[in-house]
Amino acid sequence: MELLAVLLTVALIFLVSRAVGRPGGARDSSDAFEKVQMTIELCRQNLDPNKLSRGNEPYTHYYIGYLYEVAKAVSRAERVEFTKAFQIPIFLEASRLCGSGKDDFTEGEELLGGIIASEYGRRGVEGGKDDGALAVDPAYGGPYWERIRTYFEA
Repeated sequence: MELLAVLLTVALIFLVSRAVGRPGGARDSSDAFEKVQMTIELCRQNLDPNKLSRGNEPYTHYYIGYLYEVAKAVSRAERVEFTKAFQIPIFLEASRLCGSGKDDFTEGEELLGGIIASEYGRRGVEGGKDDGALAVDPAYGGPYWERIRTYFEA
């Protein structure tokens, strides 16, 4: 768990340092990164842990595809480049749920393409596109994260 905290801190510092020099960039980078982290925490807290468990591909692949697209929506809305550093939390989730289980972001990066290309990953991508667009729309009043909630409750 300490390694995860260190990696996330390094990723956040990297994002902020890359954003320096862009108008409003530093604030946007940290805000965007925090929004992705908060999405992951909310999912972990609110989705069925029996379904969101290592090796349960119909749910873990959906979840990873979903996170990927929500993070893309957040990066666009916050005007932050969707770099590998920005994707580290998703890589860690991919490794934790679909790989060795060791929060290895390199392993997660290697797994991501195959996860997103899978049937369930593609479904998650579609759900994440829809929910992500609503989540970053300032005029939308909620409810948020409906597609993933509905998928996990089915």
